[in-house]
Amino acid sequence: MHEAMPLNASNFSCRNAERVSADGTQIRIRLTNQFVRTPTTFNRVTVAQRDTDSTIVPATLHEVTFGAQSVVTIPAGSEVFSDPVPMPVTAGEQLAVSVYTAGSVTEYPNHELGLIGEYCTDFSGEAGDHTGDPGPYPGRGINVAWVAGIEVAGGHTTGAVIVLGDSVTDGAHATVNTFSTWPDVLSRRLQAAGTPLSVVNEGVAGNTLITPGGVGPTGAQRFDRDVLGHNGARTVIIAEGSNDLYLGTDAATLIDGLNQLADRAHAAGLRVVGATVTPRRGGWFGNDDAKDTNRVQVNQFIRTDNHFDAIIDFDAIMRNTDPNYPNSGAPDHQNWLNPAWDSGDRIHPDNSGYAVMANSINLSTLN
Repeated sequence: MHEAMPLNASNFSCRNAERVSADGTQIRIRLTNQFVRTPTTFNRVTVAQRDTDSTIVPATLHEVTFGAQSVVTIPAGSEVFSDPVPMPVTAGEQLAVSVYTAGSVTEYPNHELGLIGEYCTDFSGEAGDHTGDPGPYPGRGINVAWVAGIEVAGGHTTGAVIVLGDSVTDGAHATVNTFSTWPDVLSRRLQAAGTPLSVVNEGVAGNTLITPGGVGPTGAQRFDRDVLGHNGARTVIIAEGSNDLYLGTDAATLIDGLNQLADRAHAAGLRVVGATVTPRRGGWFGNDDAKDTNRVQVNQFIRTDNHFDAIIDFDAIMRNTDPNYPNSGAPDHQNWLNPAWDSGDRIHPDNSGYAVMANSINLSTLN
């Protein structure tokens, strides 16, 4: 979540789809009211196995309580964890968390890039409680509101990999409801390899690492909440910086910011993996030689400095290798995203490109 959005609604229900990346015997739901200026009360919350879109498997429906109460009020700008829900889950399983509020809501916490389903009844004040309905709900929203995560316990997973990133991590231009971002694909690789690590995607489209003017709090400002605040965090992948460069931050300043975040993570006992910045020539960087030069310098630092325990060289994997692209004999051809994996804006990969990124990661670097 990175901002609050206005909403004029009352007596309505919403259902959020979530995918867990660990197996276990119980779960806790994390609800958020981040950035919202007034308390929000939920009169009923349920969780069930997701079927398709907004439908659930009725036999798996569980009531969710907070301090043994079904009603919970989240103060402005705060978050709450539910009581443990005795519900066996498997890594990769999709769950549906449904919330109902009887009162009025004027704002909701917003994650702008909603690649998984959020479905709501109408907001006219007449819809009522549909948290136990099999579905379907009448419509899909584009943002993921209130449900900030699902914590899994009781399984064999020993820790979590937290990915701090921008739109390339968030999954811009990936296909909705297919879980095709590179952290999603990485999670499936870890499961297939029997590596007991879950993956938490903390990418925010438009986010910067240290530079004011990006979307939401900077990566440095949200580091305690979105990285250190996760139970079981073992490794952090820092995959930010492209938006800082776009906004004019020079290489030396960005490198200093990367060093400081790596030091904060190490002080908390986390393993730190640095990811190089993918090409953006012809996209938001336009044909700005200075931005490209700064990006190359930052990437060289990430590859050679000892602040990181390991690196992921996304730049080397995703760059264009054809000297005749985008035109014959282009001297800057390596500053362009490989057209084979370009979603069309010369910035973000398509689904196949995100898979290439995830498949390039040596899983041993995450342990």
